[in-house]
Amino acid sequence: MMNDKTDLDNDQDNANVVQLSSWTKTSQHDINKNMKKLTGRQEKFARAIAEGKNQSEAYREVYSKSCSWEPEALHNRAYELAKNSDVLVRIKELRAEIIENAAWKRQESIQLLINIVHTAVRDSDKIRAIRELNLMHGYNEPVKIDHTSSDGSMSPKPVIDWSKVSESALAEVLAARIER
Repeated sequence: MMNDKTDLDNDQDNANVVQLSSWTKTSQHDINKNMKKLTGRQEKFARAIAEGKNQSEAYREVYSKSCSWEPEALHNRAYELAKNSDVLVRIKELRAEIIENAAWKRQESIQLLINIVHTAVRDSDKIRAIRELNLMHGYNEPVKIDHTSSDGSMSPKPVIDWSKVSESALAEVLAARIER
């Protein structure tokens, strides 16, 4: 099962500063300043959480020995690691970078559409780019979708309150259904 010495404290990971992938926009100086506190495994755990994994999934991914642990032990260890203040700070930094990159892509698409408006040869291309920009900025009226059909086939059937139907009417309905 688990040793007295935790996976968080053992291995040579404690001395390693993590190599970061190229998808982050943080300067190398800022990374080195913040990363001195995290081990390689802690960084991988923080990345997995920032990318959307839950704590247990992230822990299992980073600490392969934990796959054979009891679920409660795994959840407790993952929770403890996620509570670590340095790991929490790193998760927040990574999530902020993800949000910044997503916002930058939106800005890039807006700039591309503006360039099309200014440089397109055909008016139809300019009009389409302007329409898309208007949609992106919410300038258009909301699109109304009619969920009914012209023949009424998609309309809900009326509900009959059988408690208000007379016994003779009930007998007629029952007889009609039996005849079918």
